[in-house]
Amino acid sequence: MMVALLLKFCSGLKLFGFHNLCGFRNFILSRCYYKHSMCNVNLMIASLSSSIISSRTCWNCKRLLEDVDFFCKCGKVQPVNTNWSYFEVLGYSSPQPVIDVDDLSDRMRQSQKLLHPDKFSGKSPYERKLALDASAFINKAYSCLQKPVERYEYILRLHGMSTDNLDLRKSGDLDFLSEVMDRREKVEEVVNAISNFKSSKKTISGLSNSINELVVDIRQWLSDEEKSLISFIKKSDWSRALISLSRFKYILKIFEELREHELAWRKLGINVTMTH
Repeated sequence: MMVALLLKFCSGLKLFGFHNLCGFRNFILSRCYYKHSMCNVNLMIASLSSSIISSRTCWNCKRLLEDVDFFCKCGKVQPVNTNWSYFEVLGYSSPQPVIDVDDLSDRMRQSQKLLHPDKFSGKSPYERKLALDASAFINKAYSCLQKPVERYEYILRLHGMSTDNLDLRKSGDLDFLSEVMDRREKVEEVVNAISNFKSSKKTISGLSNSINELVVDIRQWLSDEEKSLISFIKKSDWSRALISLSRFKYILKIFEELREHELAWRKLGINVTMTH
């Protein structure tokens, strides 16, 4: 009975768009207690998603459009559906936590070639606007997906997870918070040493070693947390992914705070590079 009511209610989900179904799907599945019910709900979601995607028609020839096509077969550019996910727009079949940035750039450039203003100089004002809207949407998708933190946040939002209000200070993760305090103290020590530096071969060597050890330590800490985050995303463990993302952002902030002083230590002749 409960599943039947939920299925009926889901008929209204077209208003939310395709990628928003992910979060609601998790809500439904968490309340379905039998395997056959879960299968029915999965089939319903797949069917509903398909109908949402394929319900677009060309404004010019009324032909049914496929997926996230920016153009109809008649050659006319089509309106952007802002419910499309950024991954779909750039040709990915599903959200990808790990992306080849060069491949992403190629996908963006190939899409933008089709929408170049020169190709629409002789078109109607409506078509020129559609092309500009599509180009802007592609740029927005590219800007988000090329940056790891924004990409991870976006994937979590696609699955109904809010990334705005998680505060690790209230999470009880005392071990991690202790690590944060320890690294911040070490960064502060290095910054003070740079500010109060008195030149000698011994002191320059010692300071260089301290900076290098700290950079290597924080970089490895950041890399380990990112691997955990990616693993949680791939396993669809969204709650743990959200916590890991917050941890990753904390570590990244410490890394960036240290990076702010790279120019200062380079002026002292210390050639330690901050890379991630």
